[in-house]
Amino acid sequence: MKILAIGAHPDDIEIFMFGLLMVFKKRGDEIFTIVVTDGALGGDQSRTLLKEKRKQEAYAGLAELSIPLFLNLPDGDLGSEPKHKRIIKDEIF
Repeated sequence: MKILAIGAHPDDIEIFMFGLLMVFKKRGDEIFTIVVTDGALGGDQSRTLLKEKRKQEAYAGLAELSIPLFLNLPDGDLGSEPKHKRIIKDEIF
């Protein structure tokens, strides 16, 4: 079976779904992960430093499951832009 996990921010998949996804992976399922936003609104650091740091952490955290796809949509307005929905839909289908 193919399993797709989608997280709005870097670290969402690792925090909320990692255990379940590992069960599926150990069962032999194929795991795919998508991190939708850049996560730039969380934390105290500059947006540029924070985006890169959060991306690196998510990559490291998900490496055991799959190579994550980062869409890098801007954090904070997901859902308000029709083009964002199209980008996500195109990746799923």
